[in-house]
Amino acid sequence: MRIALLVRSLVSGGTERQVALLAAGLAARGHDCTILTFYAAPSAPSLPGVRIVHLGKRSRWDVAGFVLRLWRALRDSDPQVLYALLPIPNLLAVLARIGRPRLKIVLGLRASALELRRYDTLSRLAFYAEERLARWANAVIVNSEAGRRHARERGIPEELLTVVRNGVDLDRFRPTARAARASLTDNPGAVLVGMVARWDPMKDHRTFARALALVHDRAPEVAGIVAGDVPPPAREELTRLARGAPLRWRGWQDDMPALYAGLDLLCVPSAWGEGSSNAIAEAMACGIPCVATDIGDNAMLIGDTGRVAAPGDPQALAEAILEFAGMEPALRAELGRRARARIAALCSTDAMVENTLAVFAQLWCR
Repeated sequence: MRIALLVRSLVSGGTERQVALLAAGLAARGHDCTILTFYAAPSAPSLPGVRIVHLGKRSRWDVAGFVLRLWRALRDSDPQVLYALLPIPNLLAVLARIGRPRLKIVLGLRASALELRRYDTLSRLAFYAEERLARWANAVIVNSEAGRRHARERGIPEELLTVVRNGVDLDRFRPTARAARASLTDNPGAVLVGMVARWDPMKDHRTFARALALVHDRAPEVAGIVAGDVPPPAREELTRLARGAPLRWRGWQDDMPALYAGLDLLCVPSAWGEGSSNAIAEAMACGIPCVATDIGDNAMLIGDTGRVAAPGDPQALAEAILEFAGMEPALRAELGRRARARIAALCSTDAMVENTLAVFAQLWCR
C-alpha cells in the first residue's frame, strides 16, 4: 500500500515520535511510506525505507506556495492513503481530496477537551474548521477513549472513529544506568521530579512550579527538572512561582531515555486537553513512576503504579509528589518495574502499527 503521513515537522514532540514509529513500522512491513512535513527538522530521525519530503513552509502566511508544493508532493508520491495528524495538517488533508476521489483520507485527533479561549484566533479557527471538515474524511483515528468521547461531542460521526493507542519503542525506552543523573544534579540525596512538555497553556507549567514551592517547604531535597521549549521570560516567572525550590532547565532532548533514567519521578500536570500522554508512557517504559492530573486517559495509563491528582490543584499535586519523595528507593523502583510491565501491555509499537494498518486496509478494500 502507498501511504503518506502529513505532519508539521519531526522535531522532538510526542506526536512527531509517533509518526516516526508508525512510518518505520509501515516500511518494515513492506509498505511504500512517505512523510510530508511542513518544516525541516535538524535532528529528524533516520528512517530506513521511508521517504521524508520537507515542503519548505516559510511562515504562517506562506499559504499559496506551500499548498502548491504539497499538491506536487502528493502527485509525485501518489498515495492511496493520506494520514494527517493535528489540526492544520488535518484541514489540508481533507482539502487534498479535491480532484483525487480515490485518495482515502484519515485524520489523527490527539487531544481531548480543549480550553479554546486560551489560544489565539487562528488556532481557534483551525479547530472549528477541523470539526466541520472531519465529516468529509474516510476515517478518524484518536489515541484515547477521552479523545473518542470528545470527538463525538464535537459532532464527528461515531462510525468514523477508531481508537489506536500510542506505541512506545520498548527497546529504546527501557530502564538503563542512571549516568545522566550526574548532568542533572550533584546532590546524591536529591529527589528529581521531571516535567517534559512544550510551552503551552494546557501543559500547566505554573501549577507544577506552585506545587514544587509547596513541596520545598517540607522536602527541600526535591528538585524540578523541566525539559521542553520554555522561553526565558517564562522561566523567570516559573522560578518566582517555585519560591526557592530548585528548578533546572533542559530544553528539548534528543536522548529522552537518558533524561527519564536520571529522574526519580515524572510529573504531568496538564490542565486540559491531553488524550494519551506520550511522556507518561515513555517514562513508565523506562521504569520511572508518574504523578499526573486526571485528564484524558492519564489515570488509565498509570493505573496503580503512580498517583493521579485533580487538575489545577497545586496542593493535591504537591501531596502526590511528597508521597513519592518519602518512599524508600526500593519501593519506588518496584513501582517503576510495574509501570514498565503495564505500559508494555497497553502501548506496544506493533499493536499501534497493526491497528493503524487495519484502518487503512479497511478503507482501501471498500
